[in-house]
Amino acid sequence: MYSNISIKAGVINPSAGGDDYLANNIDESVASYIKQVNSLSIIRHINLLLVASQKHRGAALAAMDGDSVFIVKLSALQRSISYYLSSVILINKQSGFLVSEVELVDLKEDWSRLLMKYNEGMTVVDCYSLHSRLIESLVELIWRLATKANLFSRRDLIAEVDGHSSYEDRDHKALVEIAMRLLPEMIENIAKVRGMATHAAVSGSCDVNYQEKFRGLFQCINYQNLELRRLSLSLCKETLASMPSVGRIMLNDHKLQQLKDLVESKIISKSGHLVSGSVVFDFATEVVEIYRLIVIEGVDRIQEYIERRI
Repeated sequence: MYSNISIKAGVINPSAGGDDYLANNIDESVASYIKQVNSLSIIRHINLLLVASQKHRGAALAAMDGDSVFIVKLSALQRSISYYLSSVILINKQSGFLVSEVELVDLKEDWSRLLMKYNEGMTVVDCYSLHSRLIESLVELIWRLATKANLFSRRDLIAEVDGHSSYEDRDHKALVEIAMRLLPEMIENIAKVRGMATHAAVSGSCDVNYQEKFRGLFQCINYQNLELRRLSLSLCKETLASMPSVGRIMLNDHKLQQLKDLVESKIISKSGHLVSGSVVFDFATEVVEIYRLIVIEGVDRIQEYIERRI
């Protein structure tokens, strides 16, 4: 019955049999499954694009002050961003345009414009804000895709109305919140700290504006971390056993505090020995990767849940 559906690189192509194929040949539940699986595939690649874009922001800020280590990093990161952006556009096309074509074309043009302005010479403020605008668009796109694909699922919504829900349903909903909304936002705040702290370490300057931004970002991160704990504590032991990264959240707090202490003592207060931009960048990246692993495992569990419901 479904032999005309093509699968490329893990993506189910619903348009392989013509524009009306889904409407005429596949029942609603299968159409919903295809949409959810394809949305997860796009989200996985947007996350890769996010990682590269966030690293590029930090490297670009440091390179503006002449740090040769970060000048070298930029070329590789720019290739990665172009590759992942093209991958998202292609997968989206194969998936039947779950994201509007115009929106992705705009993202590609924003990236090209940012790169052109950077090569021509821009201020640190413009470099930070243009990168952040692009990245925040990607973070918002992840949540929009999750909502549009109804990753919470009809079954969850019915359970809420009835006043009851299975452990699996509740965990699924919590994981969507964690992996698609909370952590992308929290990771971006940590990545902003990384970019600013790396630039401050390379330039040897941290003015009042930077200090206020650091404190505002850490305040947001602390709040998001508390929400992450709350949602994680609601997960049943079976889910926790399948996601080792979530079980280490309490240990991750230590790394997060170390990053805050590093910024406070070496960047803002400038006490003791000066710290290099590379040290700040690499340590902050370790912190980012701790939380990114939760996102990766969370997306995998969400897909497993969807597949079990077939």
